[in-house]
Parts: sequence; structure tokens; C-alpha cells
Amino acid sequence: MAASLRELRRSNQAHLLRTQRSTQLALDSLNDAVAICNASGKIELANDTARRLFGLQPESTITEVGHDKISQLFSWVTQAERPMHPKGYDAAIQVFENDEEHFFLPQAVPIFDEHRQLAGVTILLADVTRLHRIDEVKTGMISTVSHELKTPLTSVRLAIHILLNEKIGPLTAQQTEVLEAAREDSDRLHRVIEDLLDISRIESGKAEIQLQSMNVQDLVLQVTDKVRSAFRDHGITLSIHVSKDVPPVLTDPGRIPLVFGNLLNNALKYTPIGGEVRITARPEDGMVRFDVEDTGIGIAAEYLDRVFEKFFRVPEQEHIDSGLGLTIAKEIIEAHGGKIAVTSQPGKGTKFSFTVKAVSETGSDLPA
Repeated sequence: MAASLRELRRSNQAHLLRTQRSTQLALDSLNDAVAICNASGKIELANDTARRLFGLQPESTITEVGHDKISQLFSWVTQAERPMHPKGYDAAIQVFENDEEHFFLPQAVPIFDEHRQLAGVTILLADVTRLHRIDEVKTGMISTVSHELKTPLTSVRLAIHILLNEKIGPLTAQQTEVLEAAREDSDRLHRVIEDLLDISRIESGKAEIQLQSMNVQDLVLQVTDKVRSAFRDHGITLSIHVSKDVPPVLTDPGRIPLVFGNLLNNALKYTPIGGEVRITARPEDGMVRFDVEDTGIGIAAEYLDRVFEKFFRVPEQEHIDSGLGLTIAKEIIEAHGGKIAVTSQPGKGTKFSFTVKAVSETGSDLPA
């Protein structure tokens, strides 16, 4: 019996070693970086990519590795005890190997034991280098095509304008109707092209943000004065609530109105007659928080994470816009060092919130 037990033990150990070796070889064959940690952050297992590019060495801890994004990812998952998945390429980690640029999207999944107690965390850094390059090529192509379309479209719009003003002869009622429809479509196409060019400029870094101090009350009145008549014509109340203690903000006066414009235009489109759109501003942790809240049709929960994606349009609302306005708003706010978010309840309304840096009391953060 003792001999049988020894043989069984040797057999089980050999099987375990083979399994561990096979697991390690399988993980090492992946281009993605994979690491498994225990609940305290000690790295139990890591594949070749994780060790080589991110320094995730077995027996070391996440904090010892010294990679802020990975440490934050681990901390968030252990505290929330739920998976963390990336929402876009913005979260990608850039690394270099032999002068080659690579991009990895970080995500993590908690590991639970049979008692649903946290036993560890699996960290996966997915190699999206190829997809990232394809996205860059696509962005460049869109920018080039937009530039090429802009000149002939300008000529078309000018021709329509001349015809509608009857500068080269009178028009019949039917001809006027056709040309007005053409003008409306050409104006819409012009806005789409301008949006595409704005996105390209911001993403490429060519659209420099020129920050200056702006009074919040003046800023809000400036953007609402342009749309107040449209709200009145649609029977929608537009109200402003600016906190008395709100400080000035550091913004680009040419860019920040585009954010308000996109949010207010969306609210106007999706709010029925008799509804209300409310703008509020208040100080929040060294920033100023702006809310644009409507009583419109709302957005279903499954679409909230995607509303800032390029060209995404909520199903059954595709005909209303090009799906670029919120992307531009997000790019501009992040270029200001702020954040933008959305909450919504279908049938009750939507609230977009964004933050912009407040001017300090000493004014030391103002541009020279």
C-alpha cells in the first residue's frame, strides 16, 4: 500500500508538472501579455510577453513592477470585485521593443474560490498594435477625403445660393423647392465634413488648445444666446443655473462653444414640445462641472458606453445626425484636461456632464 501511495504521489506530481509546463508554453505562445496574481498582488504566473515588455515577473508584486496603469487596474478590480474592460483605444498602453511601437489594451478579471471569496486577478494586455495602425490609416484617409470633398462642395453650395437668390434668372415654385432641398442636404454634408476635419485636427495634435480665463456666466450666456430662439420656436424651455461661487475656467474660447453647441443641439433634437433643457455649473475639486440635462426621449443603458464613439448612432435615431458631434465634444474636453460622461433614463431624459479646470485663486495657472 505504501509503495502504491508513493507511486500515485509521483504520478500526480509528474502530471502536475506536465500540466504546468503545458500551460506555460501555451501562454508563452500568445502575443498578448497574461499574468495571474493572488489577492495580495503577488504574481503567480506570467507569460513571456508579460515578463519581457511589462516586467511582470513571477514572485514579484504588482506594486514592485512600478507600472501605474497596471497597478491601478489591479486595485480597481480587487476593490470592485468585477471585471474591468477597456472602452476604446484611448486606454491602450504604448510600449517599445527594438524601436518598434506596440499598443496593448489592458483588462482584468477577478478570480473567486468556491466560497465566492476573491482569490486573485487575471490581467490581460491584448496586443492591438495592428488594429491601432489600421485605425490611424483610416483616420488619415478620412481626413484626406474630407479635404478633397470640401472644395467642390463649396462650389456646389455657392451655385445653389446664386440660383436661389435669382441672380441669373427667376425660378418657378417647383424649382425653388428642389433647390431648397439641395441646399439643406449640401449644408448637412458641409457640417459632416467640418466635423471630420475637426476630429482629424484634434487627434493629430494640430488643433492646439489656446487656454485663457473665462467667466462661467458669460461663457454660458454666450453659447445659449445663439440657440435660444431655436428652443423657443420648438416650445422647449432653456434654463441656466450657475453657482454663485463658481470660479473662472481655463478654456479655449474657440473650442468650448462647440461642446455646448453639440450637447444643446442634441437636447433640442430629442426633447419633445413642452420639455426643458437645464444648464448648470458648479465648482468641483479644482474643476468646474457643467451639466446639460434634458427631459427628452433618453438613451437605453446598452448604448451609453458607445455614444462617444465615432459614427455611432443610437438605433432608431440614425436619421437625426452623423454620429460625430459627441466624439468631437469628448476630444475637446479631454484636450482641456477634463472628462465627459453621460447618464440617461429612457423616456425621462439625458444628462451630459463635463469638467473644465478652474482658475486658481492666485492665477498662477494662467498662460503667460
